[in-house]
Amino acid sequence: MALKKKPTTGMKDILPREMEIRDYVIGQIKETYRTFGFQSIETPCVEHIENLNNKQGGENEKLIFKILKRGQKLNLETAETESDLVDGGLRYDLTVPLSRYYANNMAKLPSPFKALQIGDINKVVPIDKSSTIITIILAAIILGESITLVKGVAIVLIAVGTFLMIEKKKSTNSENKSSWLLFAFGSALFAALTAILGKIGISGVESNLGTAIRTFVVLIMSWVMVLVTGKKDKVKEVPKNELIFICLSGIATGASWLCYYRALQDGLASVVVPVDKLSILVTILFSYIVFHEKLSIKSAIGLVGIVAGTLIMIL
Repeated sequence: MALKKKPTTGMKDILPREMEIRDYVIGQIKETYRTFGFQSIETPCVEHIENLNNKQGGENEKLIFKILKRGQKLNLETAETESDLVDGGLRYDLTVPLSRYYANNMAKLPSPFKALQIGDINKVVPIDKSSTIITIILAAIILGESITLVKGVAIVLIAVGTFLMIEKKKSTNSENKSSWLLFAFGSALFAALTAILGKIGISGVESNLGTAIRTFVVLIMSWVMVLVTGKKDKVKEVPKNELIFICLSGIATGASWLCYYRALQDGLASVVVPVDKLSILVTILFSYIVFHEKLSIKSAIGLVGIVAGTLIMIL
């Protein structure tokens, strides 16, 4: 019998160039979602036929590719109905698989950030990023650091630049929940208090010792959250390659904190915090070199505003 060259009906051969484009597009989509805290999951392409035929798929149920039972489970001689022959089928969409996936794994899945869970991203993120502005204001109120006209201009530039850096997207959430606002402001406020309280607490303490004490407290809080959420058993499942990068990230974080708290000890909190936020320049440069990501015109203008405002604060 001659070989049939064309794929079966409904299927397609994907050539190398098409695969390259497909991988690039999927990569861009994954990176965009990862930026907003999403993580990848995978569900089997085959689901239980009972789940697929539960009247939740509508017209899609008529298009199911049903799969025969395998091995000893398949007995053609005694089969009387379709259910005696079929026990699985190819999923027609992700509605049923995701429902089953979540029901089976919800105890192991990470919980989303509360503010992002119930609020629009385009509203939550700008509020969270306003921690720099809140820090400067709190430094003036609590620490008595002055806000001159020049510093006021710098604050406006940083604020405008921060908001321009946010890529706003239309929300698909029709629910009118307002409690997200409290959590978003809470995130920004606690980020600002980190600098202010650190400045006060480290004034009479050697900066490295102060950083070590703070890190110890953070360590305890982190492991308490791990134990409370029942994730301690997941430690063994962390891949070695990812564990290496997590450890390297920890070393970088430690070095950053040591420098940060030494700067807070000797400098003004209202100046140190904006300078610290200039790490965004390194992030953008790294993203361009490694991931070939490019800034939009609006984001570039926002970045210029942040840098200009920070330089004015320094000078």
